[in-house]
Amino acid sequence: MTTQVISTEDCSKHRELIRQWITPAMMHSAGESTIDDILDKLEKGSAHCWMFNNSQGQPIMVGVTELIQMGRKKVCHIITTTGDWKAAHETHNIIEDYAKAVGCDSVMVWGRPGWARELTKFEFDSGRKYQQSYVVLEMKLGDNNENN
Repeated sequence: MTTQVISTEDCSKHRELIRQWITPAMMHSAGESTIDDILDKLEKGSAHCWMFNNSQGQPIMVGVTELIQMGRKKVCHIITTTGDWKAAHETHNIIEDYAKAVGCDSVMVWGRPGWARELTKFEFDSGRKYQQSYVVLEMKLGDNNENN
């Protein structure tokens, strides 16, 4: 597997490929971001797109991360990933190494319950494991109180 981090300069060149990969994952979000919001973050350089390719150079998993300073902690937030979960272990090790290299205190994911089911199964190369620290819940206010 090879890893390609799409540079800010190359985001527009890869825009449709990123859109094609990330849009299905956005359908499972809580509506906090759209695919265009994610693409804007990538093009402004406030987020990074990771493309994990098979030996033929075809994407098998695509992810988007951002660095967040949370008071005393610097976090590498995995905004979304999509693709072959069988590749998740290897791809995560790459993101973990990146997070350490840029001085992050942790890698953080918040999302659907499937993330907790899958990520807590893994023990990464570093020997670290994910633990569920808290759950994010949302009550929508206003006239439209439907779940998205």
